Order: sequence, then C-alpha cells, then structure tokens
Amino acid sequence: MCNDDPNLQVEKKIEEIKIIHDAEDVASGINVSKVLGRPQELDTKTREGTALQADKKWVKNAMENLVKKVEQRQNDEGVNDLNVHVPANTALIEKEDDNNELSELKKSIVTEEQVMKQESKQLKLDPQFDLVNKLFTAEELTPFNGTKEMAEVVKNSEAIKTMLTNTMPPVTAKTAREEIDSSCIVVAMLYNRLTDSIDKLAEKSKDSNPDCFAMLQGISEELKKESTCFKEKTLEYFDIVSKDPQLINKNHTWIDALKFNRGVFYDLDNDKNIKYKIEGGAASKVYMITKTVPETETNKARTEVVFFRQKDNVPAEKNNEFVEQVISRHALSKETAASISKFLTKITDANRAKVKFYEKIRKMKEAKETPEKICRTMLDEIEFLFRVKTNVSKSEYRELGDVFMDWRDSLAKRSMAHDMSKSAKIDCGRNLSDRNVTTSRMAALLGIQDMVCDSRTATMLINGKLVEGNIMENTGGEEVGDMPTAYTPKMVAQHFEMQIFDFICGQVDRHFGNFHVIKKDGKYGQIRCLDNDMSFGKLKLKDVEGKIHNRLCPVYDVALMGLPTSFANRVMALSKPYIEQVMGDILNAEEIDVLMERLDYVKTYIRNTASKNPNMNWDEDAKKVSYNGEYANDEQRALWAMNKTVEVAAKQPNLTLDDISRFIKENVEKTNKAYKRTIK
Repeated sequence: MCNDDPNLQVEKKIEEIKIIHDAEDVASGINVSKVLGRPQELDTKTREGTALQADKKWVKNAMENLVKKVEQRQNDEGVNDLNVHVPANTALIEKEDDNNELSELKKSIVTEEQVMKQESKQLKLDPQFDLVNKLFTAEELTPFNGTKEMAEVVKNSEAIKTMLTNTMPPVTAKTAREEIDSSCIVVAMLYNRLTDSIDKLAEKSKDSNPDCFAMLQGISEELKKESTCFKEKTLEYFDIVSKDPQLINKNHTWIDALKFNRGVFYDLDNDKNIKYKIEGGAASKVYMITKTVPETETNKARTEVVFFRQKDNVPAEKNNEFVEQVISRHALSKETAASISKFLTKITDANRAKVKFYEKIRKMKEAKETPEKICRTMLDEIEFLFRVKTNVSKSEYRELGDVFMDWRDSLAKRSMAHDMSKSAKIDCGRNLSDRNVTTSRMAALLGIQDMVCDSRTATMLINGKLVEGNIMENTGGEEVGDMPTAYTPKMVAQHFEMQIFDFICGQVDRHFGNFHVIKKDGKYGQIRCLDNDMSFGKLKLKDVEGKIHNRLCPVYDVALMGLPTSFANRVMALSKPYIEQVMGDILNAEEIDVLMERLDYVKTYIRNTASKNPNMNWDEDAKKVSYNGEYANDEQRALWAMNKTVEVAAKQPNLTLDDISRFIKENVEKTNKAYKRTIK
C-alpha cells in the first residue's frame, strides 16, 4: 500500500504549475525529463506547442538543484556535455517575470541548436508508447474540440509523454536516487494536471454521452492510481534492478518504471506469505502463486491465487532460430545440443517429417508417457530417418524428452499465432502473454471486466533474478459440462458480448476450454474468459468479414440484437484515442490500426442493422443505440436472439451452431423451459 500522496508533496513544493499552449506562436517543446541528464532525441513535431509556465521561484530552485546534481554525476562519470534541455524559444516563465532572475539558470541550459548538433549521440522516442497520439479526438467528443477543457487534456497529456520517454539515471550513479525523487515530483504534478483536465472534460460530456463519460472516468481513475504509487513503485523497480547483475548495466526508461507500476510484483525469494508451484513445460511454464492476504467478507480463506506466466514471444520464423530457441531452454551437453539441433532443424524444414514427428509426440504426451519414453521413441525416429546413431547418454534422456515436448508445444504456438492460414496473424518475435493484459483492459473499456479474468503485467523475483511476465486471476468457475444446463438470461447476453468482443480483439482461440462458467442455483450464470493470448494480431477485416476464421465467430445482425444496450453503446463510444491511451504500451501501431478496422466494422454493422430493423434505433446526434417496444427489454431480446441463432445455424447445411456461437443446443432447450419468452 502507498502511504504518501505525491500530490500533497507537490502542493507543498509549488504554488502553481500548469501546461500552456499557444497555437498561434508554437514553441519547440520542453523536455522536462532532461533533468535526468541522459541524451535523447527530441521529437519536435509531437512536442510542438508544449511549454511550462510555473511559479518562477519553484522553477528556478528546482532546475538549479537538478542541474547541480546532474553536473555532479557527469563530473563523477567523466561526462563533459550537459543534457538538461529547455528549448531557446520556450516560454518558461510568464512575460511579466524578471528575466534577470533566470540568467543564472539559462547559463546552465543547453540551447535548441546545441541539442540538435548532438543528434548522433541521442536516442529516438519509443513509437509504441505514445500517451497522446491525437488523444481524445474521438468522434463522440467532436463537439468539445476547441473548448478549454479539451485543450487542457491534450496539453497535459503531451507533457506526460515528454516526461516518460526519457532514460532513467544509471543505477550506478551516485545521485540517482535524488534525481529520481525530483523527477517523481514532476511526474506526480503532471499526472495531477492530466486527471483534473480529464475530469473536467468528463463532466462536460456527462449529459450528452453517458458512455463517453464513463470511459473518461475510468481512464482518469486508472491514472490516479498510477500517480499515487509512481514514486514508491519506481524506487522499488530501481532497487530490484540494482540487485540483478543482468539488468544493472542496461539503460532503463521511465516507461519501464511505468510498466512496473502498472503491474504487480511478487518476491518469491523473500516473501514468507507467498508459496508457489510450477506447472507445464519449458515452453508453457506457469507459476501457481498462492499469497496470504488479510481476511475480507469475500475472502474468508485469506488466500489469493494467481497464475504467473513468464514473458512469452511468438517463436522465431526461421526454423534454425526456432530450434535454437527451444534447445536454449534446456540443460543439454554441448555435443547433444549441437547434434539434436541439427536433426530437429532438418525435421522442422521437411513438412511430412515434421507432421509425423509432431503427431507422435502429441499422442505420447496425451498418453502421459514419461519424458524418458518419449526421448527413446523420438531418438529411434531420428535414427530411422537419417540412418545414423545418435549416441545420447541415458543421463540426458529426461531432459531431451522435455526438449521434444517443448519443440512440439512451440510449433503449435507458432502455428496458431502466425503460420497457419487462419492464425491470429501475430508477427514472430512479438509478445504473446501480454495480450492477456490487453484483453483485460479492453474488457474494462467495454464494461465487461467481470467476464474476463483480470490480467496484469507482473514481475517476480526468483532465485535472485527478475522475471517479467503477466498474471491472471483464477476463474472461479468450471468448463461447460456434458449435463444439459439452463443459461440465465444474463449469461445468454454474455454469449453475444463474448462473440462481438472476441471479434473486435481478433481472438481466434475461444474454444470451450478457454472460457469457464460459474453456476448459480443450478444454472450457468456467468462467463469467465481465460487464455486470451491468441489475439490482437494483424488480423484484417478481409480475413474475417463474413467468414469463420479458426474459432472466431462472424458478426451477424441476430448477434448484435442480442447485445445488452449498454454494451452496444460502449462499442459505439470506443475510439482510437482511448485504445492508444490504454494499450499503447503493449500493442504496436499496426496492431492498433487493424484493431480499429475490426471495431469500425462492428460499429458500421450496428448502424446498418439499426437502419434496416424497425425495432432498433441509432441516434446520430446522441450517438446512442436504443430499442423499441418489447425489444427494449435486454433479457427478453437476448433470449429471442439465442433462439434465432439456433434457427440460423439449422438453415445452413454446412454450418453448425458452434461455428457461429458458443451456445449448446441442449442448454438452449433447458433455458427455454426455465424462462418465459415474450418475443417470438
């Protein structure tokens, strides 16, 4: 828990700080975080219009102190150039201020021209993390363009982006902690300004568009949480990095600290309240972490169970690199590693041999054969294929059996994510596990977070090493069973929400094992989606429009009619700026672009359905969906849509109910007996 409120610290140290913007007389921008003394290239286009207007005494004192700290560190490290940067034309103080008071400060500041001369030494901004990127230019907020509230949001967002794209001080620097402390005060102030401006904009949109108001409120609350713990989490991250020999000499950005702040940390080495066990193989290792927590009304057992998965990328596209990745995860002798790597690469290159090898391993794994048995069998296969003797020591059989299972699992992963024609279209090398986090965030934006297992970026300390990944909470449910069971009307509607949600996310792996159900009074009452990593790839509209793409169901008008009104309106209110704000630290620009293709398609489909269906309305001015008469009841409309879905599947000879939904016919029949349907 965080005990100190950084905002209170800020209020004690400054009288007034605010970001100003003058579109008529554009300033070059201010790189606030250059107080860190780390070289970095300015992106003048994205920073145009940003300037700092502050209490002159606070600015003068703060900047002078920070410059001294940076100078001291640079002298200690033998660095001659000073990289505290404020552009020459930036309005640092109001015009009426006495410029003479800044003369000493200006002597310590590198001019814009000097900074540009150092371009060869400087770093580029991270294009995957842009807190602004035309922030809040959403269609629904167009009426507020040009207003003071909108301008403040954009300006304050730009300032935070400027701050976070800089490099942190080196762990070994003597003044590192002082620099971090000072910079965290600036970050807290900027967060405070941003959330205040978002709150004001939200209030302005409250009456005209409640769904936009809810989204803005959600973003504001998340930013407030980040701000509250930013300093504490940053210092915690700094301490952990300083103890890890593999990380101590690497450059770390403030974005790294932000990601750590947004995530969760588990100290498996020292926290006595934590127990864990490892499940799965090397390619899919999962840590089941059980933590003792304070007792609450909803947690009498005082235990929290989460599942940690190490940061996991789509395997390499080139087969030799793919095999090397597999081999590198296992403790084999140098001779065995080289020999098996050569054979596995040839097998992976040859499609027929690859399929045969893959199937043999799959069947033995399903039969729960021992790693030693799998090893002996596959070595026999290799000797038969290549007419050679493998000469592997029996002491390595177990580890080599794990290698063969890892190879099979990694091949399946690469195929589902990238290789097969109906894959998720995720590029090789891109992160997989964090797509669980983006799915969780998207669910929160659309107001269905209770349907998706909460997933967050996480870090754990184990055996003295810092391991990055993500955690997912326990589902609290079970797989859909064979016994026919009625759905509650709420869960009927959740089937349609899951279907449209997965389409927007590009989720291609939503089989019955990847969502659980929670029973209530003998009925299925709640969906809980899990294992959401096969999503948010570059799945374009042409790949999925009107098609069944792997396990991704198509969009059709009956499914849209089954959506709760609130969900439909959340979809209509969702725009690119929201997505960039919430997911820009995980998804790249191209992944966000194709996500927008799918989202815009759903929004257009909703408008078109409303224009054709007399029972559904779309108000272009209010930008809201509504329904008429008996169709205005969400539960009754969902029950009607469920039965229509069964009819749609029955009329198509080559179509099954599972192709276009996740309903089970026997459960539908049970539901019809349990609930009276007024819409026929």
